[in-house]
Amino acid sequence: MEITGAQGSTASDEADRARSGQPEQGPAAWFAAVREARLPFASTSVARILRDHSGLSLEDIAELTGLHVRGARKALRRLEAAGFLSTRLGGGRAPGGGGRRNVYTRTIPGRAP
Repeated sequence: MEITGAQGSTASDEADRARSGQPEQGPAAWFAAVREARLPFASTSVARILRDHSGLSLEDIAELTGLHVRGARKALRRLEAAGFLSTRLGGGRAPGGGGRRNVYTRTIPGRAP
């Protein structure tokens, strides 16, 4: 799994946005928005891991949060349904999937990229 900033932004994009007075959309602002949404504890726990780490597998997320893999998957789906993640499927372990991981992009609902 890979994580990119809000709408695929880079660190320099976020620095430019900060200088221009636009709302911050970095990992800290993203996590704050998730917390304000009052999602279930498991989703907030997964969001905390995604804030701090990138390139994790579903199993890694489950281990770091203490959730079962099914619980971590459900939390990711909740974050996506609430508009905090967009997912590009990688294919995973399925036959012909090539072993690629999903790529999750942090988004903040209601904020322009």
